[in-house]
Amino acid sequence: MKVSQLVIAGSLASAFLMTSCGVQDSNASLKVTNGAEIAEQDYSNVVQTFKIQWNEDRSEVVSAFSCTATWITKQVLLTAAHCIGYGDSVDSYGRVSLPESEMILIAYTDEEGQLVPVTRGLNFYIHPNWGGGVDSYDLGLIVFPPKRGPVAAQEPSEDYPEGRPALPAERDRPITEMTARAPYRGEEVVMVGYGLNDIRNNTGSGIKRLGTNTIDSASYGRINLSGVVSAGTGSAEDSTLGSGDSGGPLFRAADGVQIGVASGNQPWSGRSIYVDLASSSSQRFIATRLADIDRLIEEAKVDAANSPQ
Repeated sequence: MKVSQLVIAGSLASAFLMTSCGVQDSNASLKVTNGAEIAEQDYSNVVQTFKIQWNEDRSEVVSAFSCTATWITKQVLLTAAHCIGYGDSVDSYGRVSLPESEMILIAYTDEEGQLVPVTRGLNFYIHPNWGGGVDSYDLGLIVFPPKRGPVAAQEPSEDYPEGRPALPAERDRPITEMTARAPYRGEEVVMVGYGLNDIRNNTGSGIKRLGTNTIDSASYGRINLSGVVSAGTGSAEDSTLGSGDSGGPLFRAADGVQIGVASGNQPWSGRSIYVDLASSSSQRFIATRLADIDRLIEEAKVDAANSPQ
């Protein structure tokens, strides 16, 4: 994929409704409002994903939207269900089949500010109880190939008419620790994401930011926060979700453990909604799907070892 095609994703308009970030046709996604910009290498367990839709001959990107996600194993990202969607089909277990015209991939911003594609997802799971919007089941898992090494430049060909630049080795995939303890009102938290830094003025997307806040309430599988809706001084205090932060983590400030996944916001009020990872439903979904994914990965290794060389 050409970098120029991915850059489209950074300029798409964001929708400001009480809805899942990134699921709109206008390709909205949430961002940390009043957050402080951090280096791409900081919180390297947090990455930016893009869901890309191609035209029929795959020569042009029709739509793209970004989300945020965290590595919870060396091959699995945890994000929001709405960052994956229902695809062509989804079974009762939550396995999603994407149409051939769509893909979900990871991209990093290089030193020149350009988006560089890294690797694309192979398998997709959403919580089977997810209702299609902001709710306590808005969880998804994306399975990726093992971390790759550097890729050599490629001369123009039928698949790459303009050639393909060399790519450096993929960055490390540090694993995120997840909570087993319920959050509580007044607990200090840290949010990280690639969303808008200023909801009111619709600016600042695509940059990795960190914000802080305290929990307003935690019940019925949700964690609720409230904060500012404009960038202010960028102090990283009283931060809220913005378009592009969907699927991103909420960390407990005391120990850095992930306690939530960004689901949606109310941009007019500064309210942010996260899925509570300590809920029985979240714990069960993640544990059972990871067991299934581990089995598939091991089977793939056996098949590869037994294949004729």
